[in-house]
Amino acid sequence: MGLCCSTFLTCLLLACQTAPLLGEKIRLKSGKEVEVLNGQIPEKSAHALYAEAQEFFQRGRLDLARDYCQFLIKNATGEVISLAKQTQEEVTEVEYSSRIHLGNGKILTGKVFANLRRHLLGLERKEEIPIWEVEEIDAEYQAGYSQVSKTFYPTIILEIKLEGEQLQTTRMIGEVEFMVEEKDGSVTPLILGSPYKLLKGENLSQTLQELSQDRIIKVVIYPSLRFPQ
Repeated sequence: MGLCCSTFLTCLLLACQTAPLLGEKIRLKSGKEVEVLNGQIPEKSAHALYAEAQEFFQRGRLDLARDYCQFLIKNATGEVISLAKQTQEEVTEVEYSSRIHLGNGKILTGKVFANLRRHLLGLERKEEIPIWEVEEIDAEYQAGYSQVSKTFYPTIILEIKLEGEQLQTTRMIGEVEFMVEEKDGSVTPLILGSPYKLLKGENLSQTLQELSQDRIIKVVIYPSLRFPQ
Protein backbone atom coordinates (compact mmCIF):
# COMPACT_ATOMS: atom_id res chain seq x y z
CA MET A 1 0.00 0.00 0.00
CA GLY A 2 2.83 2.37 0.93
CA LEU A 3 4.72 1.56 -2.26
CA CYS A 4 1.67 2.25 -4.44
CA CYS A 5 1.07 5.60 -2.71
CA SER A 6 4.72 6.58 -3.11
CA THR A 7 4.67 5.65 -6.79
CA PHE A 8 1.49 7.67 -7.34
CA LEU A 9 2.94 10.78 -5.71
CA THR A 10 6.14 10.47 -7.75
CA CYS A 11 4.18 10.24 -11.00
CA LEU A 12 2.04 13.21 -10.00
CA LEU A 13 5.16 15.31 -9.24
CA LEU A 14 6.74 14.41 -12.59
CA ALA A 15 3.51 15.27 -14.39
CA CYS A 16 3.43 18.71 -12.77
CA GLN A 17 7.06 19.35 -13.65
CA THR A 18 6.56 18.41 -17.30
CA ALA A 19 3.10 19.98 -17.76
CA PRO A 20 2.91 21.95 -21.02
CA LEU A 21 2.78 25.73 -20.83
CA LEU A 22 -0.67 27.19 -21.40
CA GLY A 23 -0.37 29.75 -24.18
CA GLU A 24 -2.68 32.06 -26.07
CA LYS A 25 -2.19 34.59 -28.84
CA ILE A 26 -3.53 38.08 -28.29
CA ARG A 27 -4.01 40.47 -31.19
CA LEU A 28 -3.19 44.10 -30.45
CA LYS A 29 -4.87 47.05 -32.15
CA SER A 30 -1.91 47.37 -34.51
CA GLY A 31 -2.68 43.89 -35.83
CA LYS A 32 0.37 42.36 -34.17
CA GLU A 33 -0.15 38.99 -32.48
CA VAL A 34 1.69 38.31 -29.22
CA GLU A 35 1.93 34.92 -27.53
CA VAL A 36 1.26 34.89 -23.81
CA LEU A 37 2.46 31.85 -21.84
CA ASN A 38 0.80 31.20 -18.50
CA GLY A 39 -0.36 34.78 -18.33
CA GLN A 40 3.05 36.33 -19.03
CA ILE A 41 5.28 37.28 -21.93
CA PRO A 42 9.06 36.69 -21.95
CA GLU A 43 11.19 39.61 -20.79
CA LYS A 44 12.92 39.97 -24.18
CA SER A 45 9.57 40.15 -25.98
CA ALA A 46 8.29 42.66 -23.43
CA HIS A 47 11.23 45.01 -24.08
CA ALA A 48 10.71 44.69 -27.84
CA LEU A 49 7.04 45.58 -27.45
CA TYR A 50 7.89 48.55 -25.27
CA ALA A 51 10.27 49.81 -27.99
CA GLU A 52 7.41 49.56 -30.49
CA ALA A 53 5.13 51.45 -28.11
CA GLN A 54 7.69 54.25 -27.97
CA GLU A 55 7.84 54.38 -31.77
CA PHE A 56 4.06 54.67 -31.99
CA PHE A 57 4.14 57.38 -29.33
CA GLN A 58 6.69 59.47 -31.24
CA ARG A 59 4.64 59.12 -34.44
CA GLY A 60 1.53 60.43 -32.70
CA ARG A 61 -0.26 57.08 -32.73
CA LEU A 62 -1.32 57.50 -29.15
CA ASP A 63 -4.10 54.94 -29.47
CA LEU A 64 -1.63 52.19 -30.37
CA ALA A 65 0.97 53.31 -27.82
CA ARG A 66 -1.67 53.19 -25.06
CA ASP A 67 -2.85 49.74 -26.20
CA TYR A 68 0.71 48.38 -26.04
CA CYS A 69 1.30 49.91 -22.62
CA GLN A 70 -1.93 48.50 -21.19
CA PHE A 71 -0.99 45.07 -22.55
CA LEU A 72 2.50 45.26 -20.99
CA ILE A 73 1.18 46.41 -17.62
CA LYS A 74 -1.13 43.40 -17.56
CA ASN A 75 1.19 40.72 -18.97
CA ALA A 76 4.83 41.75 -18.48
CA THR A 77 7.08 41.48 -15.43
CA GLY A 78 9.90 43.56 -13.98
CA GLU A 79 10.93 47.07 -15.01
CA VAL A 80 8.94 47.06 -18.25
CA ILE A 81 5.77 47.51 -16.22
CA SER A 82 6.98 50.76 -14.64
CA LEU A 83 8.24 51.98 -18.04
CA ALA A 84 4.87 51.23 -19.62
CA LYS A 85 3.03 53.05 -16.83
CA GLN A 86 5.24 56.10 -17.30
CA THR A 87 4.66 56.12 -21.06
CA GLN A 88 0.92 55.73 -20.49
CA GLU A 89 0.95 58.89 -18.37
CA GLU A 90 2.92 60.71 -21.08
CA VAL A 91 0.37 59.59 -23.68
CA THR A 92 -2.43 61.16 -21.65
CA GLU A 93 -0.49 64.41 -21.20
CA VAL A 94 0.14 64.70 -24.95
CA GLU A 95 -3.44 63.75 -25.81
CA TYR A 96 -4.81 66.57 -23.66
CA SER A 97 -2.30 69.14 -24.97
CA SER A 98 -4.12 69.80 -28.27
CA ARG A 99 -5.37 73.36 -28.77
CA ILE A 100 -8.21 75.07 -30.61
CA HIS A 101 -8.10 78.85 -31.12
CA LEU A 102 -11.25 80.89 -31.67
CA GLY A 103 -11.66 84.20 -33.47
CA ASN A 104 -12.42 85.98 -30.19
CA GLY A 105 -8.98 85.09 -28.84
CA LYS A 106 -10.13 82.23 -26.61
CA ILE A 107 -8.00 79.06 -26.59
CA LEU A 108 -9.33 75.69 -25.47
CA THR A 109 -6.84 72.98 -24.54
CA GLY A 110 -7.68 69.30 -24.26
CA LYS A 111 -8.42 66.11 -26.16
CA VAL A 112 -9.82 66.90 -29.61
CA PHE A 113 -12.40 64.83 -31.50
CA ALA A 114 -13.72 65.44 -35.01
CA ASN A 115 -15.42 63.52 -37.81
CA LEU A 116 -13.08 64.71 -40.53
CA ARG A 117 -13.10 63.80 -44.20
CA ARG A 118 -10.74 65.21 -46.77
CA HIS A 119 -13.36 66.72 -49.07
CA LEU A 120 -14.98 68.59 -46.17
CA LEU A 121 -11.72 70.52 -45.79
CA GLY A 122 -11.42 71.20 -49.50
CA LEU A 123 -8.91 68.39 -50.11
CA GLU A 124 -9.05 65.78 -52.86
CA ARG A 125 -10.78 62.46 -52.19
CA LYS A 126 -13.26 61.62 -49.43
CA GLU A 127 -11.24 59.47 -47.06
CA GLU A 128 -11.54 59.93 -43.32
CA ILE A 129 -8.73 61.87 -41.63
CA PRO A 130 -7.92 60.41 -38.19
CA ILE A 131 -7.26 63.16 -35.68
CA TRP A 132 -3.67 61.95 -35.15
CA GLU A 133 -2.90 62.72 -38.82
CA VAL A 134 -3.69 66.40 -38.29
CA GLU A 135 -0.72 68.53 -37.27
CA GLU A 136 -2.16 72.01 -37.78
CA ILE A 137 -5.06 73.77 -39.49
CA ASP A 138 -5.20 77.56 -39.91
CA ALA A 139 -8.40 79.24 -41.11
CA GLU A 140 -9.03 82.70 -42.54
CA TYR A 141 -12.61 83.85 -43.08
CA GLN A 142 -13.04 85.76 -46.34
CA ALA A 143 -15.84 86.97 -48.59
CA GLY A 144 -16.49 84.96 -51.72
CA TYR A 145 -18.31 86.53 -54.65
CA SER A 146 -20.94 84.87 -56.84
CA GLN A 147 -20.85 86.05 -60.45
CA VAL A 148 -24.33 84.59 -60.93
CA SER A 149 -26.22 86.20 -58.04
CA LYS A 150 -23.81 89.14 -57.69
CA THR A 151 -23.70 88.59 -53.93
CA PHE A 152 -21.04 87.92 -51.31
CA TYR A 153 -20.90 84.79 -49.10
CA PRO A 154 -18.48 83.42 -46.48
CA THR A 155 -15.62 81.30 -47.74
CA ILE A 156 -12.84 79.90 -45.57
CA ILE A 157 -9.24 79.65 -46.72
CA LEU A 158 -7.42 76.83 -44.94
CA GLU A 159 -3.75 76.03 -44.55
CA ILE A 160 -3.58 72.35 -43.63
CA LYS A 161 -0.56 70.33 -42.48
CA LEU A 162 -1.21 66.59 -42.26
CA GLU A 163 1.17 63.88 -41.09
CA GLY A 164 3.51 62.94 -43.94
CA GLU A 165 2.07 65.52 -46.38
CA GLN A 166 3.16 68.93 -47.58
CA LEU A 167 1.40 72.07 -46.37
CA GLN A 168 -1.73 72.57 -48.50
CA THR A 169 -3.95 75.60 -49.06
CA THR A 170 -7.63 74.89 -49.69
CA ARG A 171 -10.97 76.65 -49.80
CA MET A 172 -13.96 75.30 -47.89
CA ILE A 173 -17.62 76.26 -47.75
CA GLY A 174 -19.70 74.83 -44.94
CA GLU A 175 -19.04 73.68 -41.40
CA VAL A 176 -17.11 70.97 -39.59
CA GLU A 177 -17.69 70.27 -35.89
CA PHE A 178 -14.87 69.67 -33.43
CA MET A 179 -15.18 68.65 -29.78
CA VAL A 180 -12.71 69.51 -27.02
CA GLU A 181 -12.65 67.43 -23.86
CA GLU A 182 -10.75 69.19 -21.08
CA LYS A 183 -9.00 67.42 -18.21
CA ASP A 184 -11.90 68.13 -15.87
CA GLY A 185 -14.16 66.09 -18.16
CA SER A 186 -16.08 69.04 -19.62
CA VAL A 187 -16.77 68.83 -23.37
CA THR A 188 -17.20 71.85 -25.65
CA PRO A 189 -18.49 71.67 -29.27
CA LEU A 190 -16.82 74.12 -31.68
CA ILE A 191 -17.32 74.92 -35.35
CA LEU A 192 -14.81 75.42 -38.14
CA GLY A 193 -16.29 77.27 -41.11
CA SER A 194 -19.63 78.89 -41.77
CA PRO A 195 -22.90 77.89 -43.44
CA TYR A 196 -23.57 79.40 -46.85
CA LYS A 197 -25.43 82.67 -46.46
CA LEU A 198 -25.49 86.11 -48.00
CA LEU A 199 -23.20 88.70 -46.46
CA LYS A 200 -24.91 92.03 -46.08
CA GLY A 201 -23.63 95.45 -45.12
CA GLU A 202 -21.10 97.80 -46.56
CA ASN A 203 -18.23 96.79 -44.26
CA LEU A 204 -17.66 93.13 -45.19
CA SER A 205 -14.44 92.85 -43.18
CA GLN A 206 -16.28 93.80 -40.01
CA THR A 207 -19.10 91.40 -40.85
CA LEU A 208 -16.58 88.56 -41.32
CA GLN A 209 -14.81 89.45 -38.09
CA GLU A 210 -18.08 89.28 -36.19
CA LEU A 211 -18.93 86.00 -37.93
CA SER A 212 -15.65 84.36 -36.89
CA GLN A 213 -15.74 85.47 -33.24
CA ASP A 214 -16.94 82.10 -31.91
CA ARG A 215 -15.54 80.09 -34.83
CA ILE A 216 -12.33 78.09 -35.07
CA ILE A 217 -9.37 79.88 -36.62
CA LYS A 218 -6.63 77.42 -35.63
CA VAL A 219 -6.31 73.75 -34.66
CA VAL A 220 -3.06 72.30 -33.30
CA ILE A 221 -2.92 68.58 -32.50
CA TYR A 222 -0.37 67.17 -30.01
CA PRO A 223 1.83 70.31 -29.90
CA SER A 224 3.77 69.11 -26.86
CA LEU A 225 4.89 66.10 -28.92
CA ARG A 226 5.40 67.67 -32.35
CA PHE A 227 6.56 71.13 -31.30
CA PRO A 228 8.40 70.64 -27.98
CA GLN A 229 9.70 73.82 -26.43
